[in-house]
Amino acid sequence: MSIFSKNIVFLRKKRELTQAEIADSIGYKRTTWNNYEQGVSEPNFEGVIKIAKFFDISLNDLLTFDLNSDVHLIKKTESEKNIENVHVNVHPSVHLNPENRSKEHYLKASETVLNTALNEPGGPSDNTKDQITELYSKINALEQIIANKLASIEEDISKLKTKK
Repeated sequence: MSIFSKNIVFLRKKRELTQAEIADSIGYKRTTWNNYEQGVSEPNFEGVIKIAKFFDISLNDLLTFDLNSDVHLIKKTESEKNIENVHVNVHPSVHLNPENRSKEHYLKASETVLNTALNEPGGPSDNTKDQITELYSKINALEQIIANKLASIEEDISKLKTKK
């Protein structure tokens, strides 16, 4: 079973939907959806985009990461809850577990997905390719800003912990 197949099963179950419900919602026959989940077949690029939009997840995450194994919930102790005065909103598909994934891993995966999408026969027009490449550059710049902000937050939390 491919990463894609595992991920659509995981995402469907997470939303507590049946195969028939999700197939109807997206516009597929239930048997087609079942074939996607079983890894018998895969949708074309437009179909993958439609599925990613439905689940509100990036193409990169949908096609590259095993979402089921990368989701970690950590129960915080009462003292940890009390010292956290910083609020960060993160998309649910973002994985902030550096022990499992390095920045290089994410960059390589992103580039692989981007290159596959841009070079697929019948893929996007040149104008769309230019727009995607521009967005990818902006994403890289934002990643750097986020990394700097996370480092600052970690430093602030560390300072708060040492004050106790």
